[in-house]
Amino acid sequence: MSEKFEKGDLVVYAGFTDKIEGVTKAHYRLGVVRAVGKYELFVIDQNKSIYNSSFRVPKECAQVIDRSAVLPRAKDAKRPKLGDLVLYYNEGNHTGIVEDHGVLVALTDIPGHLKSVKVRKGKDESSHSYKDVIVLEHAK
Repeated sequence: MSEKFEKGDLVVYAGFTDKIEGVTKAHYRLGVVRAVGKYELFVIDQNKSIYNSSFRVPKECAQVIDRSAVLPRAKDAKRPKLGDLVLYYNEGNHTGIVEDHGVLVALTDIPGHLKSVKVRKGKDESSHSYKDVIVLEHAK
């Protein structure tokens, strides 16, 4: 928990859902502090417009985020290249979680189409969307 909050701070705040079965689920959101009290904050959701109302959050359920420690844009995004060992990860609505890894052997970028890759694992090859692939290890 942060000891000191100031107006304008970016915070992560938590809430919960209790179920009759006894299962508690935690929820986390980003917000901006609008006002600071002794025990509570008035916060507005980070993703809402400025016209939405603020709400109370207990200080013990919030943590200040150091904006300077989180870059909004990577300085040098390391995107997969041919020969790299890559991980494909996708959480589809109908397929569930699909995870695959292997060597990137082909990259297809045709205007008007999704950029895609072909990943080889042993003798098998599979095609995936480029946006769902990250580098595990760069080719030497």
